[in-house]
Amino acid sequence: MDISELMRIVRDEGLDRPVLSGVGRLVNDAVVLDRDGDTWSVYLVDERHAVIESTLRTFDSESAALERVLLKLRQVAKARRSRAALLTERTGTVDLNMAIVVFLKNYPGSNDEEFGSRFGTDAAREEVRAILDETSGIGIEWGNKSLVDIGEEVERVMRERHPELSTAALEKLSNYFTYLVK
Repeated sequence: MDISELMRIVRDEGLDRPVLSGVGRLVNDAVVLDRDGDTWSVYLVDERHAVIESTLRTFDSESAALERVLLKLRQVAKARRSRAALLTERTGTVDLNMAIVVFLKNYPGSNDEEFGSRFGTDAAREEVRAILDETSGIGIEWGNKSLVDIGEEVERVMRERHPELSTAALEKLSNYFTYLVK
């Protein structure tokens, strides 16, 4: 596996972006890949950006390290889905991050069946729609900006307004906005 293949899978599966060689955003449960000479280290960080020692593994090849990154990204996503389902079951509230990611998973196509089976409530759909309405209403000064620049600005604005949103949810909102305006 190489980095471009990893990032394609990350995008296709709606996973959080990993932090690769210092590039990326450190957040709670971020998956990090560092290189020191001929050794690659993969680990997760906690809410203070400290290495979670029990997750630290080292590798002699980049390919093996990237496989581990993908495994950890999938495990983090699975744990979040489990927490979201438990939260919904216990309190009737919805994990908005997961709801956004699932709702926009096949955008511009529909993902109604999966969304309905996972969240099932009109309240969840209304919460997502409110965030989508807010996102689509962001005023962007076009100038000479590319779609990538515009997407990054949308992510920045929504991160400022909603610091509770995950990287994956912000990426989906950014893609949603740039699709609407392209």
